[in-house]
Amino acid sequence: MTETLIFASKNDNWTNQTTASDDTVSRRYGWCVAASAAWCKGRLQGKAETYDPMAGTGQVTIGVMQTGYRKDFSERGLLARTGVAGTNVFTGMPISSLKLMKIKPGVYYFANLEHAMATDTSGDGTFYWYDIESGLWKYDDWNQMYKEIIKYYKSSRQKWNSFRCALP
Repeated sequence: MTETLIFASKNDNWTNQTTASDDTVSRRYGWCVAASAAWCKGRLQGKAETYDPMAGTGQVTIGVMQTGYRKDFSERGLLARTGVAGTNVFTGMPISSLKLMKIKPGVYYFANLEHAMATDTSGDGTFYWYDIESGLWKYDDWNQMYKEIIKYYKSSRQKWNSFRCALP
């Protein structure tokens, strides 16, 4: 069983949420939602395994996308604006959400109210997990990927929305 870090990343960027009167709310939002959506699009378009949505000018695009998302908090809307058709196939706890991704292989965007990530389980024995907090991970064993994701997110008490992604 092999786990390989394709590239590392950190969620060091953030946007402030503002009110209608332009007052800044004290909560900062990272860019995990937009980066995960962009990564899904890259996988569906067949971009190189090393594709990092935050690299180079991609960082500007992600910032704009993330700011737009904060206006309506709609994952389906963000995916559509990214150029991805997202179908919400499951809403539930992370363990069940991940099990669905094994049963129905594909490219998935999944998120709760605090964080978003993505996976590609469509390969023949190769699985990818993108998390802006750590980077892109590659696995040759689905169970190992599952264990790594659950290690970080099993204590989540929030339900995750899981979207199966496709190009429109």
